[in-house]
Amino acid sequence: MDIQKTDLILQYILALASEEDEYVHRDLGDIHLIKYAYLADLSCHNREGETFTGTRWQFYKFGPWSQELYTRIDTALVQIDAEKKTIQSQFEDDFHRWHLQDRDLADELERRLPVCVSSILKKVIHDHANDTPSLLQRVYLTEPMLRAAPGEMLEFPEAKEVKVRPPKISPQPLSKTAQKKRKAKISEIREKIQARIAAKRDLSSRKKTFTEPRYDEVFIQGVVWLDSLAGESIPQQDGELLIAENIWKSTGRFDPDVS
Repeated sequence: MDIQKTDLILQYILALASEEDEYVHRDLGDIHLIKYAYLADLSCHNREGETFTGTRWQFYKFGPWSQELYTRIDTALVQIDAEKKTIQSQFEDDFHRWHLQDRDLADELERRLPVCVSSILKKVIHDHANDTPSLLQRVYLTEPMLRAAPGEMLEFPEAKEVKVRPPKISPQPLSKTAQKKRKAKISEIREKIQARIAAKRDLSSRKKTFTEPRYDEVFIQGVVWLDSLAGESIPQQDGELLIAENIWKSTGRFDPDVS
């Protein structure tokens, strides 16, 4: 694991969170920092063929995990004067939240990062912030997680081929006759669109009538008949559900053609 890159990415993650509009979304816990670092590593591996931090990721408890990266969190964030809050819990171990006052730091750190890191982190942090359930769902559905069982090291897929876009060809200038025809066509299309908008407005402005439903004997018999089509109700039972260990390697987890 590259310590300098690891510290940099942890700092950038918190700096991005500090730019969120909602104040409650700016605090991140250790679990959020680790999952975002994993997503950045995966993004770089997909584009460049190697991860950014060089971290070895493992399927452990709540998804992707690295003990090495976890031990760098305090050191990395103290370097940028981040505040650490310890929140006591009566149900589990105490947990932490990190907060950064400097809302201009992200731009400075971004200059030292490749696009494969900055682009994905801007998106996922804005999408999830510190919403743990939605973030965990995202990482659990990544390919390395879908192909691994608890306790195994994660294997990243081979880098995807970068598609080279053909160069843009500048259009040839139109003749005066062609320009007139084009202008007339645009005017015709505009008139049609305006006519459709006017028709929709007229339709929506009409008074809508509402017919009160009748809950009479016919209605009740109809509901009973529809319920009967579902067959007999499933009886409730108490018991213990056992799941085979080989479910983790089932193609149903990662093959979209298997339902």
